[in-house]
Amino acid sequence: MILPSGPADFCRCRVASWFVNNPTWLAMQRYFMGFVLSGLALRLMLEQKRMA
Repeated sequence: MILPSGPADFCRCRVASWFVNNPTWLAMQRYFMGFVLSGLALRLMLEQKRMA
């Protein structure tokens, strides 16, 4: 079943506008995503060393 993208777009707009109105949460989200992506990069680097 394919859903129209309208409801998803509406949700994305609501979340984006909420972050614009709450800049502290936007900064926290940015640091959290940086932490998560750094952890994934470290994990990939350690896996490659173990494989070699």
